Amino acid sequence: ENSSQFLLNIIETQPNLLSIFLQRIKPKILDLENDDELLNQQSTPLPIQLVEEQEQNIIPVDNILLKQVKLFLTKYQLKKNILYLIWKIILNVSNENPMGSTTILIQKLYDYINNELANYPLIESSSRLKNLLQEICSPTIEISIEIFKEYLFHSQIKPLFYRLLLNPGITEEQLVEFMLPISQLAQELPQIEIVIFFDEVNTASCLSLFKEMFMDGTLHGINIPKNIFFTAAINPLIKIEENTVQVHRSDYIVHDLPQSLKDLKVSYGPLESKTLADYIVRKIAMFQVTSSKNNENTIPLESYVQNTLADSILRAQEFCEQNLGYNSVSQREIQRCFNLIEFFLENAI
Repeated sequence: ENSSQFLLNIIETQPNLLSIFLQRIKPKILDLENDDELLNQQSTPLPIQLVEEQEQNIIPVDNILLKQVKLFLTKYQLKKNILYLIWKIILNVSNENPMGSTTILIQKLYDYINNELANYPLIESSSRLKNLLQEICSPTIEISIEIFKEYLFHSQIKPLFYRLLLNPGITEEQLVEFMLPISQLAQELPQIEIVIFFDEVNTASCLSLFKEMFMDGTLHGINIPKNIFFTAAINPLIKIEENTVQVHRSDYIVHDLPQSLKDLKVSYGPLESKTLADYIVRKIAMFQVTSSKNNENTIPLESYVQNTLADSILRAQEFCEQNLGYNSVSQREIQRCFNLIEFFLENAI
């Protein structure tokens, strides 16, 4: 949205360029349905002599088109391809026009991009954009066009949700390394809450560090920003009596939580059978196979195949829970079934 506003301000402050600019942008504005192809198209610059002749003839500005372009920009209705093309045409026209102020335009874009990156810390610029911005000491039209292109198409939004899957091999050093950039981002954005989810936290061998983060709000004695919200999932701990013969997995390799963390625990109970069945049925309905009539089309599995697969998975799940213990299977096993189905569908002869 800010890029649209930036271009709108440029257009409104460059009256000498409007006639030629509108002539060149007109076919693109009238053909917005095909704008996906515009990025790789070369704009055709008019010869400088022709531009001068048009200036002398005082070609009137197409006010209807100008109003339409401004309306599109005001309502943020133009895609990135068109925004990129607008900037490219503006610079080319300015460079061809003796009255143009190309250097000023290049500087305005440089200031705009840097202000955006400074004012919106969630915008993560690409390494190429950073390198291009450093070349402003010798600005060129080509570099300015590339800067805008890189900013529009390759800038990312930093996430506000982070997940770390724990296991016994995760060390304190790795945990500190994981937390460092998140804490830095939280300090830059004190008004925004960042969520960190630790999965299977009680498989970790450094539970004392989690106790410090969750309860004390510190990490190795250093305060953690208040706008970081922690949440975690644990595997159930089932104590097995000694000398018990086990022919299946009845327990995960987990550690007992410190008492202070036990007070934070909320048990949601097992997933209801109806909910699990609905999930399996919906997931299987998403699988596609190649049509026998048209190899280019894909269609869902036939109803009886869907029903058979769903029923088989549910029966296997119930058998394991009843005969091997509820903790003997999880949704991981169901996902493995989906992976197996997908493998055979992709490699069908």
